[in-house]
Amino acid sequence: MNEYTRKRQQRGQQQVRQLSIAVTLMTTLMILVFHDYKVAISTSLKLLINPIRFIISTQWLLIIAVSVMSASIGYILGRRQIQVQTNRVQIELICTRVWIQFFRRNPNGNF
Repeated sequence: MNEYTRKRQQRGQQQVRQLSIAVTLMTTLMILVFHDYKVAISTSLKLLINPIRFIISTQWLLIIAVSVMSASIGYILGRRQIQVQTNRVQIELICTRVWIQFFRRNPNGNF
């Protein structure tokens, strides 16, 4: 494989990673929006989200949202090579604890 092909492949992989982070963060935002937060969303988006809400309980969706946000934050911090003395798993655990504390303080939360 020549240099040009290798660089193109690396750029493609980087774009896929960035897209996956964006999709997970948007999915998490959607989960939080329909967890009784007073945020205006379009009717078509509500029609898309409401069936998911009835299939999976809100508490499970919040747990999924917490883990996705923590994994995304850990991945972003790990990729940015920030000088920290912890590894990615420890960052994800710290983020998970912070999000759980946030949801516990939320008056509408189920935790």
